[in-house]
Amino acid sequence: MSVFIAKTAKLEGNAWVGGHARVSDNTWVRGNAWVCGNARVEGNACVSGSARVYSNAVVADNARVDGNAYVYGDAQIWGNAMVYGTSKVLDNAQVSGNAKVSVNACVKGKARVYDNAQVSGDAQVSGNTMVRGNVEIFGNTNIRSSILEGCVTISDGLIMDVHWWREIP
Repeated sequence: MSVFIAKTAKLEGNAWVGGHARVSDNTWVRGNAWVCGNARVEGNACVSGSARVYSNAVVADNARVDGNAYVYGDAQIWGNAMVYGTSKVLDNAQVSGNAKVSVNACVKGKARVYDNAQVSGDAQVSGNTMVRGNVEIFGNTNIRSSILEGCVTISDGLIMDVHWWREIP
């Protein structure tokens, strides 16, 4: 094992870093959180609660992963993004900007969630989907291979308020 933990990184509580994981300067891993595999935590990022970050996942900048959230595969969380609750971000998915993924939501595949977008409840965003702007997706909703931008609210699969939506062929 070749774990790298920078001198100014903060590990608190029962936090665990293993495998070939890298925890860089000014980052936090606390509570019962795990960072392992080839995962990286960089910038001022924080992994806390009972969150898990593993495989080749990256949490960077001021991003937060908290609660019982899982970030794995080649997923990337950066900017001021937050992933929390029992949500999951996996595969090659990216969450950035001020985006939030919460409750039991899942972002996977090559999906991108950014700007001020929010994905929550039991919502799933997958495929080549791009979600940006002030889009809110919640409830039992499954979005695949679409572009949602502007002001869109989708709840339980129902489009409630659309400013812009298009499907990717």
